[in-house]
Amino acid sequence: MAIAHAIKFLKQMDQLHELRSALYGCVGPEAQLARLRLAGYPFDGAEFEEAVDHLHTSCQTYQDADELMNKVHWMRMVFANA
Repeated sequence: MAIAHAIKFLKQMDQLHELRSALYGCVGPEAQLARLRLAGYPFDGAEFEEAVDHLHTSCQTYQDADELMNKVHWMRMVFANA
């Protein structure tokens, strides 16, 4: 299930330094999504947003929500600037 892959990516993002760097080098969001698929995270933009909604509603503290949304904002910025 692709949403599960997006959730997994968001949860593991802090440890994925090389993949995050590789995303900066991609030209266009489709190239970024292809790079994510190659790394084992097959999801699209809509599935990413659904994963964000799922994770955000399950946050137990403001700190958890802030940490999640920092990752989400970074990812949205990377997609927008590709």
